[in-house]
Amino acid sequence: AAAIQNPELRKASESRRTAMMAAHDSLTKSMTEGRGLIVTLMGNLQDLRNFIGSDLTESAVASAQELFAGTQADAKRVETAIAGVQKQLGAILSRK
Repeated sequence: AAAIQNPELRKASESRRTAMMAAHDSLTKSMTEGRGLIVTLMGNLQDLRNFIGSDLTESAVASAQELFAGTQADAKRVETAIAGVQKQLGAILSRK
């Protein structure tokens, strides 16, 4: 923007840059939050795999029901977070 001499064009360029930086910051925040959700989900899935892998009895599966339910909820949160990131990326890419 500093290289643009015309004040109107410079102002438009600065405005466009400010909007793009805000979109970038928002996307970065969303992706960071999504990463945290994915890390939690993957940890729970690995715990379930290890737990069930060593004891696949009805009682073992029953004792893990709470973690199963929590992991399903975590998966829904990851799905929602990914959809949000995709929407933000689409908005950024569709800007002219």
